[in-house]
Amino acid sequence: MKQKWKIERADARAMVDAALAKAAEIGVPQTVCIADDGGFPLIIERMDGARITGPQIAWNKAFTAAGHKRSTHLFNTPPNGPARYAGCLGRALYDPFPPRAPGPRRLVPVRDRAGHRLPVARTHLFNTPPNGPALPGNEAFGIQLSFEGRFAVFVGGFPIVVEGEVIGGVGLSGGNGEQDTACGLAALSALRDRLAGDGLSVVVAADIKK
Repeated sequence: MKQKWKIERADARAMVDAALAKAAEIGVPQTVCIADDGGFPLIIERMDGARITGPQIAWNKAFTAAGHKRSTHLFNTPPNGPARYAGCLGRALYDPFPPRAPGPRRLVPVRDRAGHRLPVARTHLFNTPPNGPALPGNEAFGIQLSFEGRFAVFVGGFPIVVEGEVIGGVGLSGGNGEQDTACGLAALSALRDRLAGDGLSVVVAADIKK
């Protein structure tokens, strides 16, 4: 027997609010799902203008992250491959909007509401061979067909890890990989800040694997 932490609706509400605030900040209509450790949603919320497909996709990502205890993009991400965007190695994201004038794209550090700089995934080439476990010919190929197709193997789902235990998942749908990740990290950061007063640790990272 052991003590087990459970995410509650108030926690989920804080996470959704933070994710939607980040989405509004970067100008991307998002759908956010917070699921419990069984993969069942506590809150699913779709912003005005977000795709009608978003709620199911976000739930699938939250379900997979909670149930399989890893970030969903890790199923198809080479563990040691080069980053698609060099700035990701510096824990920054590219501005999703191209500059008006010719020249290199700008790097925009991702920070939570308290000003903490957030870590991001090293790469979002989730369809790049040869080492993604869910790619054709690799050991987990076909896993995406599990649970009647609800098993998501692309970027946007992140486990919620409190005191070293997965207690749920957050799923995002609406942006590209970097935008979904920024909103997911904002949600995890909000939970970290909420539980800090109770002395509980929360993992805030893009690459999570338990």
